[in-house]
Amino acid sequence: MEPNKLTIPTVLVVFGATGDLMEKKIAPALFRLHKNGRLPKLFQVLSISHREMSGEDFQEHILSILKNTPGSEGDVPSMQAFVSLFSYVSGDFTDDNLYQQIGDHVGGIDKSWSACSNKLFYLAVPPAHYANITKRLAQFKLTEPCSEDTGYTRVLVEKPFGHDRGSAHELNELLSSLFKEEQIYRLDHYLGKRMLQNIMAFRFSNNFFEGAWGNKYIEKVEIKLLEANTAEGRGTFYDALGALRDVGQNHLLEFLAVVAMDNPRSFKSDAIRNARTRILEKLVVPSAEMILKNNYRAQYEGYQEHEGVEKNSSRETYFKLVAYIDHPLWAGVPFTLEAGKGLASQKKEVVITFKNNKNKMLFKLEPDESIQLDLWAKQEGYEMSVEEKRFLLNERDTKTRVQYTEEYEKLLLDAFLGDQTFFVSSSEVDAEWRFIDPIICAWDDNKTTLGRYRVGTDAPRDIAKATLHELMSPVEELPRNIALVGLGKMGANLAQNLLTHEWNVVGYNRSPEPTDKLVPDGLVAAYSLEELVSKTPSPRVVWLMLPHGEATTSTIEKLSTLLHADDIVIDGGNSFYRDAQKHYDVLHEKGIEFLDVGFSGGPYGALTGACLMVGGNKKLFEHLLPLFTTIGSSGGVAHFEGIGAGHFVKMVHNGIEYGMMQSLAEGFNLLSHAPYDIPLDTAAYVLGNGSVIEGRLISWLASAFSKYGTNLESVKGSVDALGEGGWALEETENKGLINWVTKASVDYRTYSQKNPDFTGKILSAIRGEFGGHVVTG
Repeated sequence: MEPNKLTIPTVLVVFGATGDLMEKKIAPALFRLHKNGRLPKLFQVLSISHREMSGEDFQEHILSILKNTPGSEGDVPSMQAFVSLFSYVSGDFTDDNLYQQIGDHVGGIDKSWSACSNKLFYLAVPPAHYANITKRLAQFKLTEPCSEDTGYTRVLVEKPFGHDRGSAHELNELLSSLFKEEQIYRLDHYLGKRMLQNIMAFRFSNNFFEGAWGNKYIEKVEIKLLEANTAEGRGTFYDALGALRDVGQNHLLEFLAVVAMDNPRSFKSDAIRNARTRILEKLVVPSAEMILKNNYRAQYEGYQEHEGVEKNSSRETYFKLVAYIDHPLWAGVPFTLEAGKGLASQKKEVVITFKNNKNKMLFKLEPDESIQLDLWAKQEGYEMSVEEKRFLLNERDTKTRVQYTEEYEKLLLDAFLGDQTFFVSSSEVDAEWRFIDPIICAWDDNKTTLGRYRVGTDAPRDIAKATLHELMSPVEELPRNIALVGLGKMGANLAQNLLTHEWNVVGYNRSPEPTDKLVPDGLVAAYSLEELVSKTPSPRVVWLMLPHGEATTSTIEKLSTLLHADDIVIDGGNSFYRDAQKHYDVLHEKGIEFLDVGFSGGPYGALTGACLMVGGNKKLFEHLLPLFTTIGSSGGVAHFEGIGAGHFVKMVHNGIEYGMMQSLAEGFNLLSHAPYDIPLDTAAYVLGNGSVIEGRLISWLASAFSKYGTNLESVKGSVDALGEGGWALEETENKGLINWVTKASVDYRTYSQKNPDFTGKILSAIRGEFGGHVVTG
């Protein structure tokens, strides 16, 4: 934010100035900004409402509000200076004369300041008035800047942004027809909460958390807005919405977006808003089946007796639902969204539960405000035993916090400064309604039961917990048993990876030595496919890590005679994608399931976390997701629908890999002929850290220089071609496309067999590092 922008004269025009929003939030927030010297130097509030009163009477009204606002007691001089900034105009929002008066009044303020002021129009009114007000603001040219250089105009609107996706779209169409997106400030006060902003700061300013953020390590995320107070006194408003529209479609989903969004790489407004939008657009739209299984709703007893609530109202005052995100980093992680009124206690928090030891990270808003880490540390005493310890960070005394006011302080200040970071974009609103609409429609059609509960109890939470319990623990649904065929460099490391993560692994290799070598690490040895099948608990998951072609095909044909219906075969080798359909057909005839997995990362990735491109049926992929996230890298697991799709993606990956390696080799060959003494190892190291070409391939090149010396004397200058790059080239030509880079790199490998050179040495060295290929001699 740029404080010098506060030197620009500013007029805030508030429609609905005698309503609750002005009384409880806007006026107290503006007063605190005034006391803290954060209002523009020249500032006026033009207050608009239908109530007849004079400007002096309205100032007295504002003064009485401040005198009854916690934290403002006794500061009468500041209050009187502040209320002098307010003026008042009464009128009907549909009356053209009102907008003529507003224009005259704003023009008079500009004239008295001898300046072209910025104008903000705050619609603190029900959404039904938006069209009347905004159209007339445009009609009377009140939204046009009074100068090309200064005098911005902005409009602030409060949630709810529509009551469904259709009405939200209509609202956006209306606003966008009159304003540019950068002029529209959609205000959801939860985005102004310090703790929501702290989640971002905590995640993206402490890089060591990023590696653990996602489905590899996180079991579930719970977002809770639980309130002890009821809807009494707000019956008309609340009954038009219900809990899901009131806080689910906006507050809870914005918290979800901040927890799950990709690193925006900067704290600039566009980067953050785009990151929130992208993750919200990845929410899985719930099917009818998911709605029946993944949510619970209830209404507290006595709700229908509140003034303004319809008799026999079916509006929920409590809900809990499970959301999933179709994103490689979050596939399979349940996000539970829970909110309600009339419960036993006030609790607003985000709880992130990690796998295995169940470490927890809590971002707590109420009753205490803190970041809490539940970790394991050594117990006091001689024995090496551990106990759970709680670490509290950023704890703030609730007495120093002014509920709602500080959120509006933040958001109003940002609006003055032109910072839209914590305002909702039109794309976010659309993505949120896209997810929520099917649930609301199902509830309105009474396709799910509306439970009942007594005020002051947690009865609905207990029922929801029991109902949705199975959905909270997807890892437990898949037995941790697997059979592994092929224990070469890749297969052996994959077995080690699984054993480290406490999977029961039965392993078979055509030659027994690799099998025997892994037995001390916990591998259950099998020396034939028959023994492998007999030692693997049913239903079986059999992973093949074999060379493509005959080795894989013959093994699948043999397994088709040994396995039972509902067993699963996974081909994780470098098979040609068209072979996957043949393998599927052989197994499908016997009722055996099949998936193809493109596997990238080499032996090191097999041991520590690889990139997995999974083809085949999505339901089968989801069933096996705990397996894939165990052995995959964080964010490196994705499904591609269709038999062979995973291997097709891997084939294209191999073509790209050929081209990238060729480019690196040719570039470093040129460096070796430079008119300067350039140490190639230093060049590889520095280019692998922060340059636009940094990555694993260049880091492997640096490792090879360290291992073999920069001359690579012992490395052969001819490069083997295993065929995968050729498949990509063939597929390109079959589709009438041209892939210059892949063609050149494939041709070079053939050329190098008779014409070895330093470029070939570099290529061979890189292949040796990531694939464990023999490159010397």
